[in-house]
Amino acid sequence: MLGRRVVCNGNRESWREVFSRDSIIVWHFKSFSRKRQRIRRWSTDPTAPPVLRFTSSHQTEAWLTGLRERAPDH
Repeated sequence: MLGRRVVCNGNRESWREVFSRDSIIVWHFKSFSRKRQRIRRWSTDPTAPPVLRFTSSHQTEAWLTGLRERAPDH
């Protein structure tokens, strides 16, 4: 937005667009609760594929560290 670079499909974000009803940021916050509920359902459904659900940055970092430790050396 600040550098007016093309970000997606030729679009450039502006301050006005960030706070408009069509903004991806506004959409994210409006849909957050619905997406959170969906992920919780998926993570507790025994018939669904496994879901990794991180509730903190520490959990995410620990998972990523584990991946790095198990990765074959290149």
